[in-house]
Amino acid sequence: FLLLWSFGLMAPRPLMKWSVSALVFCFSLKTLAFYGAWYKKQSRIPRRAWFEVTKGPELEPSRRALPVFPSPSVLWPGAHVQFAVIEPGHRQLYEDLLMSGARFVLAPLVDVPTHPIGGGRPDRYRLHSMAALLNLEDLLEATEQTDGLVKYVAKHRVVGRAKIQRLLNPSALFDLNEKQEKVQYLQAEADILPEEDPTEPLEEGTAEALADAWNTLRSLSEQLAEPSFEPGFGDAATLLRCPAWRLAESWYRLCTKVQAHRERARVGTAVNAWLKAEKEKGNGLAAAEALQQMPPQLLEVVTRLNSPTGPKFEAQFFEPFLRLLGASREARDQRLVDMAKEEVKSARARVSIRELLN
Repeated sequence: FLLLWSFGLMAPRPLMKWSVSALVFCFSLKTLAFYGAWYKKQSRIPRRAWFEVTKGPELEPSRRALPVFPSPSVLWPGAHVQFAVIEPGHRQLYEDLLMSGARFVLAPLVDVPTHPIGGGRPDRYRLHSMAALLNLEDLLEATEQTDGLVKYVAKHRVVGRAKIQRLLNPSALFDLNEKQEKVQYLQAEADILPEEDPTEPLEEGTAEALADAWNTLRSLSEQLAEPSFEPGFGDAATLLRCPAWRLAESWYRLCTKVQAHRERARVGTAVNAWLKAEKEKGNGLAAAEALQQMPPQLLEVVTRLNSPTGPKFEAQFFEPFLRLLGASREARDQRLVDMAKEEVKSARARVSIRELLN
C-alpha cells in the first residue's frame, strides 16, 4: 500500500492514475476477504437464504402456516409498519385474519426482477427466508378516501423475527384476475425465533465502540459530501439510551440514503458523459430532446431513479443487514460495530483517493 502510494505521488499523471486503480483494486480485495471471513465466522443464516419463487403446486396446509406480505425493505423489531392493501389477495389476507382472530403476518424482503421477460408481471421472484414478524394493530377502511384504489390501511408493529422453512402456495404470486391483480395471498411455514427484550440497549463497551466509529464516519462523510447521522446522535450516552434494534434500523436507513446518493451521482456522471459526447458530435440537445434520444438502458435508469420508489438496490446490498436481522443479541451487537468500522475503512480510502486525484 505504501509503495503504491509513494509511487503515485512521484509518478507522471498517467502512471498516477494506474497507481490509484491498483490501490482501489487492492483495497477491494482486502474488503472482500474481510467480509468473507466475517460471514463464515458469524453468520447464522445458511448461504441459500433466498427462496426462488416460481409458479408451482400447492402443498398441504399446516397449523404452523402464517400469511405472507412481501416487503420491499428490511423491517426491524420494534418498528411500526403500515401497508396499503390494494389487491384482492391481500384484502382476503386481512379479512381472514379478522375472521380467525389471528394477528401475525410474515414480511420477508422481496427481490423483484427489473426486467420481466416480455413485459408485464415477472415470472419469478426471490423471497428471503429471514422475515419480520408483524402484529396487526389496526385495519382502517380507506375506500372513500382513495376513490376505491386502496381498500384498507393495515397498521402493524414488528414484534419479532421468523425463519421461513417452506412456501405452501407459491402460485399465489402469479395467479391474476383480468385486471392483472393477485387473487390469493402467500402462506408459509416458519419458525419464530426467540426474542430478547426489544427495548434492551447496547452494553457500555459496545456503545462506546459504535459511537467512535459513527463519529469518525460522520467526519469522513462531510469530506465526501455524503449523507451522515445528525450531530449528537452518535455519542455513547445517546446510544446507551436507544434500543439496540432501533440503532440497527437507524444504521440501515443511513446506508440506504448513502447508497441512493451514490447511485444518483453515478447516473448523473453517466448522463453528463453522454451529453458531452453528443455535443462533441455537434448534437446540442435540449432537455426534451435529450430524453427522446437517450440510450434506452440509460433512460430506464434515469426514469427509475426519479420515480417515487427511487433507485433499485441489488440483493447484495441487503445481505449484511439480513444477517444482522437474523443474529443473536451478542452477534448482532458485534456485527453492528464491525459493519460501521468497515464503512469507516472504505470512507477513508475514498477520501485518500479523492485527495490524490485532486
